[in-house]
Amino acid sequence: MIRSNRTLLVVLATLVALLGPSRRGMSAVPTIVPLSVSVHFSREEADHPWSQYVMTPAGKPVYILSLRPDYAVGHRLTAVSLVLHHVGDQRDDRNLLSPPGNWHGIQPYVFSAFDLRNGVDRTVFGPIRKIAIAELSLTVIIELKRAKVSTEVRKPPEAVPPFLESYPWDKDPEVDDLWLDIKVQPAHS
Repeated sequence: MIRSNRTLLVVLATLVALLGPSRRGMSAVPTIVPLSVSVHFSREEADHPWSQYVMTPAGKPVYILSLRPDYAVGHRLTAVSLVLHHVGDQRDDRNLLSPPGNWHGIQPYVFSAFDLRNGVDRTVFGPIRKIAIAELSLTVIIELKRAKVSTEVRKPPEAVPPFLESYPWDKDPEVDDLWLDIKVQPAHS
């Protein structure tokens, strides 16, 4: 028989410590080593884009951070997206930088040629973008340093579907180069 509230609390704390956090809702978020990198993305090297592991203090990779090219009709590089995934979970294709819910449209981790064509200071989200990921206790800070965008006149690609024949191909910019600094750190930093 438990004689006091204090004894009950000690027993409960011991049980929690022995059983550990449950796999549902209370699973521990891994601690990471803060990451700070300077990255250059080039259209010429878009087939092999940059990627980097985010590691635990024990040296175990826990997330993969990468740049992913986004192409439009005619293999035009119209945007580059920063993507964060769990390591080893091939079933989860969701970008962990995406806000919860079903969001559409430009996001702070998407670097669109249309948005970059007037310079990084005039982009929708500005040159410094901060993304808090509450469920992972992470903060990602992206600083756009510079971007080069092609706006030259282009011919439409071969075999354009009828609904795209009137598309203004001559005004379709492409991302040529992108320079950015990326930091991934615990949310409490």
